[in-house]
Amino acid sequence: MQFFKSWILLIFIFLSTNFVLFAQNETSKWYFGYNVGVDFLTTSPTILNNGAMGNAEGCSSISDASGNLLFYTNGVTIWNQTHSVMANGSGLLGDVSAAQGALIVKQPNSTSKYFVFTLDAFMGPDGLRYSIVDMSLAAGMGSVTIKNVLLKTPSSEKLAAVKHCNGNDVWVVSHDTNNVFRCFLVTNAGVSASPVISSFPYNGLKHSAGSIKLSMNGNKIGLTSVGTPGSVELYDFDNSTGLVSNGVTLINSNYCYSCEFSPDCSKFYATNTNNWLFQWDLCSGSSQSIAATQFTVTNLSFSKATLQLAMNGKIYVAKPNQAYLGIIQQPNLVGSACSYTDQGLAITSGTVDHGLPNFVSSYLLMKQPFAFETVQNCITSFSPQVCVGTSSLNSVKWNFGDPQSGSLNTSTVLLATHQFSASGTYTVKVVRNYNCYSDSITQIINVAYVTPTLNISGKTNICKGEKTILTVSGANTYSWSNSVLSSSIAITPTLSGNYNYSVTGTSTLGNCSTTKVVNLIVSNCIGFNEEATSSFKLFPNPSNGILFIETDKLLEIEIYNEVGEIVLSEKADLERKEIDIQKFSPGLYYLKVQEKPGKERYFKLIKTN
Repeated sequence: MQFFKSWILLIFIFLSTNFVLFAQNETSKWYFGYNVGVDFLTTSPTILNNGAMGNAEGCSSISDASGNLLFYTNGVTIWNQTHSVMANGSGLLGDVSAAQGALIVKQPNSTSKYFVFTLDAFMGPDGLRYSIVDMSLAAGMGSVTIKNVLLKTPSSEKLAAVKHCNGNDVWVVSHDTNNVFRCFLVTNAGVSASPVISSFPYNGLKHSAGSIKLSMNGNKIGLTSVGTPGSVELYDFDNSTGLVSNGVTLINSNYCYSCEFSPDCSKFYATNTNNWLFQWDLCSGSSQSIAATQFTVTNLSFSKATLQLAMNGKIYVAKPNQAYLGIIQQPNLVGSACSYTDQGLAITSGTVDHGLPNFVSSYLLMKQPFAFETVQNCITSFSPQVCVGTSSLNSVKWNFGDPQSGSLNTSTVLLATHQFSASGTYTVKVVRNYNCYSDSITQIINVAYVTPTLNISGKTNICKGEKTILTVSGANTYSWSNSVLSSSIAITPTLSGNYNYSVTGTSTLGNCSTTKVVNLIVSNCIGFNEEATSSFKLFPNPSNGILFIETDKLLEIEIYNEVGEIVLSEKADLERKEIDIQKFSPGLYYLKVQEKPGKERYFKLIKTN
């Protein structure tokens, strides 16, 4: 198969509806509300009936890398994996009525230690604190070793976290009602007591209730405030410095309660207690353009609905005192295509209230298979799934797993195209380089191309000066190595030797191409195409089957092969003589003509295909 000498950048399609999403199993078990549990490790989420927690709003749960539950909390009590109160796990100074009153963060580089951050409700004096859980204690059930370390008081009910740009440390972000963001860095040394502070003008709308969410890629932060009016706001977040910047108000609306980002970080959602669910498209451009994309997904028919992304790529909506969770089925898609289902997940055990578990958003970073589309069968276009303006992606490198394609096997173009060398199974890998770290995605692609089969006809063993016509079939369009763009070429070599002519045939159906080479043997023949003497005429020479001799004398004729063996012996009398040499193999022969003993002549004879 031949590769195109120039590439045309192809329009590609994000195959969002077909993506399989890969998130970390730390978020696989949810415990929330009053004794409600959900297991997301199963293909369809499974309702669990073993939860011990009673909670109105903020809570958090954590599992290990294999998805085994470790513990969960409502900010006041911690329950272990057996649903018993953890050793020293009571008396935390959070509040069950804080919107985001609890958050569990694993200590970087530790195999057993976790920080449990808690918030008081309504700007209460207990403020923002943390406790430490060591899972190596109490026979693996865990124990609280340090409790209620104060970070800031008072504080609003808003709490979120995302990984540092280095992919290891974690930023824990809180918010003050005077519109100040505080970013505490969690490292293997512990929690920094000196937060990074970002202040913004206070517009009087920042009620203590509401929520903040960080995009999974660490580049955006969303804020909702409950008030009359409340607001939904969007900011840039620098996960290398912890600085918040470039705030924009998306909407002023009463009692804006919760928000969430789509798995690919391209859409932003928020709810208000007037029961509306809104969407904004973060890929639309400027802040003003983003605000203009506001779309009302649905009227929820209930108030104070919490939004939370799950590891299956769907956003779940808490419906207080109802037997279902709502689901945004395709949150990466714009407008109504996001597909909200009001009765999405039946809760058959326990009672749902306002809250859903709060997670480090990076735990839900979806390693989406990159988008690819096969265009016209033979060319495949690839996209690394990056939303412009929502990621700090600096560069990419593709490896198409197709070494037969030579230097074309790799590419550093963001939207790459590749023509595979043959049908088969290929392992394609893209490395994405961000500001201070890299990640990679590997995907298996099955390629089944139907390429044209070329057949070439025509004489390929001729004398110099003789004309031959080579004709190809099996494709729709053709390009010969001598620049002829037709199915046939006429060749009249003036020098003897071996000549290679190649032709590339392309099929209109699929735009697939293949090449075939034909070898032309040109001999330096003795005589003429029509051999004439005073005694006879011999033609054609070369011949591909029937040889004609005209003579006015009685002649004896013998034909020898190249090793001197007689392969034919005939007599020619006073008329035209036909000699059948069709069964001869192509090549050079010698013709002996004898009128009488001692009077002989020899000629070279070419047998062609």
